[in-house]
Amino acid sequence: MKACYCCVPLHTCTIFLSIISLVLSTYIAISLKEPEQFVPDLSIPLTLVITVTSVILALISVFGLVSAFYKAPGAIRLYSIMIWGFVMITFLISIIVINSVAQNKQNDINICVKKFQSQTDSESTIKNTTSTADIKELCQEKATAIIIHYGLFMIAVILFMIYLAGAVNIYASQLEAEYPRHDHSTILQE
Repeated sequence: MKACYCCVPLHTCTIFLSIISLVLSTYIAISLKEPEQFVPDLSIPLTLVITVTSVILALISVFGLVSAFYKAPGAIRLYSIMIWGFVMITFLISIIVINSVAQNKQNDINICVKKFQSQTDSESTIKNTTSTADIKELCQEKATAIIIHYGLFMIAVILFMIYLAGAVNIYASQLEAEYPRHDHSTILQE
């Protein structure tokens, strides 16, 4: 039997990765119910797209778990195809998210500067000792850090999805070799 990762059998690996996918996609979908707390830099329509995509991925992960438990070669092959499709969808969403955050960078900087400048009088000594240029620089660093954060997160998600899709694809091939399809056309000819 071929191994998937650290000598773990493909069947177990597929189940484990599907559970991780289910948990992560459910977490993302639930977290995005209040997008202003989880991803304040994303637009509402983009947040909705990510939420719907996460819910669909959670359902596909459940399908993959059931398919893996029953060791159904056709269902595992379908799961593999769906996961590869989600790799492409995740890649496109990643590009859109990074682009959206980068386009909103100046707006985020302006909001950050205004927030800093409108702090209460109790913090006026901090405000008076920090120049506007320093405030802008801090806000630019924060905005850049947000872009890098989203970029690294999206890269990690894509790499996980590629690994999952590859493991499921190998498992589907293994199951198809173990349980070959019967050619019903030869039965009808006899």
